[in-house]
Amino acid sequence: MSTPVSIRALNWKQLLALLGIIVLLPVAMVLAIPALVGFLALIFILAPIGLIGVAFHNHRKRKVAKAFPCLRCDQLLGAKSVRLADKEFRKRLKELRRRYSFAIFRIVRTCHAICATCGMRHSYLPKQRIFVPETRNA
Repeated sequence: MSTPVSIRALNWKQLLALLGIIVLLPVAMVLAIPALVGFLALIFILAPIGLIGVAFHNHRKRKVAKAFPCLRCDQLLGAKSVRLADKEFRKRLKELRRRYSFAIFRIVRTCHAICATCGMRHSYLPKQRIFVPETRNA
């Protein structure tokens, strides 16, 4: 059984450490609460808003494609052309990940629709809600 130690028996380093624990522990706990609330807000509020925004953008792009004619053959692009471009983009990403497994990419997507009839590639301009011919800078 240990005997209790009085505060008078502690040296100044031990007193300073004890004072630091008594003062800093509650402060750290008080500061941890807003950090936890912010983290939860990020996960449960901002992440769904971002996912809804992406879904809304994709829906609008498909809706425009259903009514927009191809600039080469005048056939309506339709949702199939957007799916073709999505499939090609996923294939390109998969190949890049396979070849450069440890690299981090920043890729700008320029092809948003590929005409199912003639194969012309189109880029989507969301502000104007139109498709234009794809321009490649690389």
